[in-house]
Amino acid sequence: MMKINQPRTVRASRGWQWVNQGTRYFLAYKSQWFLSLMALFSVTLFLYVTSPVFQIFLVIIYPLITAGLSMACFDMEKGQHMSIAYLIKAKDNPNRMNIFRYGLLVIVMIIIAQLFSSVLLNIIGVSNEELNLAMTALKGKEEMTFALIFASPILTKFVIINLLFLLPIMAVNQIAPVLLAFSALTGLNALKLSFQAVMKNAAAFIVYASIYLIFSLILVLFLKMVMAFLIMVLGENSKIALLIYMGLFMVSIMSIVSLSYCSAYVAFKEIFTGED
Repeated sequence: MMKINQPRTVRASRGWQWVNQGTRYFLAYKSQWFLSLMALFSVTLFLYVTSPVFQIFLVIIYPLITAGLSMACFDMEKGQHMSIAYLIKAKDNPNRMNIFRYGLLVIVMIIIAQLFSSVLLNIIGVSNEELNLAMTALKGKEEMTFALIFASPILTKFVIINLLFLLPIMAVNQIAPVLLAFSALTGLNALKLSFQAVMKNAAAFIVYASIYLIFSLILVLFLKMVMAFLIMVLGENSKIALLIYMGLFMVSIMSIVSLSYCSAYVAFKEIFTGED
């Protein structure tokens, strides 16, 4: 356990430093991070396509996974090695029941957010029938892109309003599971403190999120260029080109996700323990 203080306010530029310092945790054991995230991705994909019930289960256990990977960062500071075992390490955490209950709280928050989104969409004149028609039309397209989504006024309103309600949950969920991993707080108290931390450091979190957004956009453009080059060299239907592309895609995604866990731990330490 750590000594948890009230959330303090930091400069906006610290958003960049969280990512920068989080890189050290990732690069120290990048192979283990890749292996852990690949295992998590495989299990997530399997549960996602199996049943809607398992999709709810994934949301509930997500805080336990985040807590376990945060414990990995903490142990790495003590000279211990990162391993895939940290995916389930939270089962040994003294506060594991509160971490689990927080997962249930996340489900409730998502349901409430969806209800508010539906009400607001109806208020501005987007009916469920219109939305379903727009979704059906989108499924008929060969490639789903942001440009294609935002070409539809109905889908544009749907995406923006859902983000309006879901982004605060996503922001708080970056810190709350880490906070629970190193304290004896209840899920509700961790949620309150995390919300205070995000509000006090909104500028730093905007910088933090913007960096990931920029990285993601650069990554998408880079992968498109790589795919175009592979097609030019190996041919449009080349399986080798597809394998190389998928390999680069997975490595890139795993790197970004790993960095998100590491940088969230760095942000937690600075805001709640005062460690720079």
